[in-house]
Amino acid sequence: MNFIPRPAADEHDLQQMRSLIQAAWQDYGPMVYYHVAYICLRSRDESYLDWLTLWETPSGELAGFSESDGGMFEWQIHPQYATSSLINDILTWNERPETWRGWTGEKLDTMCAEDDAITVGLLAQHGFYRTEVFYQHHFGELLERIDVPPLPDGYRIQTATEPYDIEQRVAAHIAGWGQPSMSASLYQRLTQTPCYRPELDLMVTDRSGTIIATCNAWLDAVNHVGVFEPLSTHPDHRGRRIAEIMVRTGMQQLRRLGATHALVLSSGQSPHVARLYTGCGLPIVRRDFQHQKHIVHA
Repeated sequence: MNFIPRPAADEHDLQQMRSLIQAAWQDYGPMVYYHVAYICLRSRDESYLDWLTLWETPSGELAGFSESDGGMFEWQIHPQYATSSLINDILTWNERPETWRGWTGEKLDTMCAEDDAITVGLLAQHGFYRTEVFYQHHFGELLERIDVPPLPDGYRIQTATEPYDIEQRVAAHIAGWGQPSMSASLYQRLTQTPCYRPELDLMVTDRSGTIIATCNAWLDAVNHVGVFEPLSTHPDHRGRRIAEIMVRTGMQQLRRLGATHALVLSSGQSPHVARLYTGCGLPIVRRDFQHQKHIVHA
């Protein structure tokens, strides 16, 4: 079958992408590369539609999509077309200089599950090699009883259903990540995405009432799967189990909303984070390795 690429245009296309992801979860569970939350989280950026290419059948059915941004690309395919030529088409498309939109780096990156032998083989055929960079997928059942330790004296946890200072929340996020990956305007857009639920937006305050830790959880209500992304704690307040308490509280909230399982990712370079999630009952179920290809600009 010949698949036809086109740029994403609007919210309707994003909804089609979310539906495709949900269909993939029904077939493959946590082996899927996306969760619907990732689309909502990334669409806080006004340029997100520019990152996207949709791949349609001749009849106009969405068969897959890819994201391409700054030399990094990812993709998701509908289960119906998993054995088709579409992955090869997506790889070829993302090797085109036109797809890079002015990016002039020297290495093209993507991620692939280490057990996905078919895709690993295709990447090798296209000249990609596996690096030592990897991310771990933690996935576990949300039990009826989820124990949440008490916060240290003076700290309080709340959700965005209560009043909060958006500038403080953004500052806490930036402090935890150590980079300006969020702003008040971006966060405002995030809260307006279809997947956002204020009862899954967690914050911890200190004695002064200042927000010092944040956590977003998201819910795929079709597959009853929650995901945590992102989570951050101000460096001055680490070592007090605050992140663990936010995760466990988020697990409780997700379960109340009908989730049966939860997903979160950790970097292979952060074993302490992996221990945190594993200790919360979210064991590692897969690893995705970065694959790179050296490129030469004309």
